[in-house]
Amino acid sequence: MTTDLNSRLDTKVETLASEVDRLAEGLTEFRVEMQRSLTDFRTEMREGLSEFRVEMQRSSSEFRTSLQGGLTEFRAEMQRSLADFRAEVQRSTSDFRADLADLKEMVAKQAETSRQQAETTDRLVKLVEEMTKRSQ
Repeated sequence: MTTDLNSRLDTKVETLASEVDRLAEGLTEFRVEMQRSLTDFRTEMREGLSEFRVEMQRSSSEFRTSLQGGLTEFRAEMQRSLADFRAEVQRSTSDFRADLADLKEMVAKQAETSRQQAETTDRLVKLVEEMTKRSQ
């Protein structure tokens, strides 16, 4: 019976050893597969990040180019507007100076007319006074 028990025990130990070997082999395969998956994941992430970086640089470059174009256009428009404003101010200044010169001329003519009217009025008053003295 001992032999039979030992035989069964040996069989169970062999079965257990075989199962442990299979388990160790499975764990080794699992570890290898996990390392391969991790390596693949890292590779994919690097490639993805590299593509993302390239896309971001391209987008950034396009944005900068667009922004610079917009700023250049804005600057040109502002310079045109400023030039138009300056021209309008110069025209207005010239018109104002011409109007001021005309006004000075009109005031001078009005002053001359007023002076002449005052002289005429003085002469008429003297004439009327003289005529009044003669008629008395």
